[in-house]
Amino acid sequence: MKPRKERPSAKWGRGGFNAFPHSVLASEKFATLSPQATKLLTDLLSQYRGSNNGDLCAAMSLMERRGWKSKAGLANALKGLLDTGFVILTRQGGRNSPNLYALSFYAIDDCLDKQGFSKFDPDLGIKSAASPRNDWLRDTPAPDLEKAKAEAKKLKKQTDIIDLKNHLKANPNDKYADNYRKAIEEYERQAK
Repeated sequence: MKPRKERPSAKWGRGGFNAFPHSVLASEKFATLSPQATKLLTDLLSQYRGSNNGDLCAAMSLMERRGWKSKAGLANALKGLLDTGFVILTRQGGRNSPNLYALSFYAIDDCLDKQGFSKFDPDLGIKSAASPRNDWLRDTPAPDLEKAKAEAKKLKKQTDIIDLKNHLKANPNDKYADNYRKAIEEYERQAK
């Protein structure tokens, strides 16, 4: 008889768990988050139950229980997460209703209130989705193609110079030797 597989809960203890994508954890943008922003991200992640992304709350009354002492510190951490795209505002709060947020590295769930209406602010244009928005990736600068092309061209000229010098060493009496020397001088001048 095969031995029974170990129950998954034996590995991580009681209660639920949330997977934190390695692509987020290994990103340079995540590494540059302030300690307070990182803590707030994990506090928001602790509210996520698998079907409520978009219904996460960072109200001070809720966050005090998670160890937050300062409204200004919470506001700065939240601004850092919104600016970097790790968190998305899904509902602008008002009197007696808090702001709601979603984690951009998870798909946004359809969050309904008790009457069956969407909790999302229609002015923000947020809708549930089957795949993550990954707003945190959008600010990542695209590679500078012009700079890359210029570097490749410079490298090509350097290899051409080496090839021409090697050819002249091997064939000093080549009938095109003068042309090669002129080309080498021109390439070296341009490479500077």
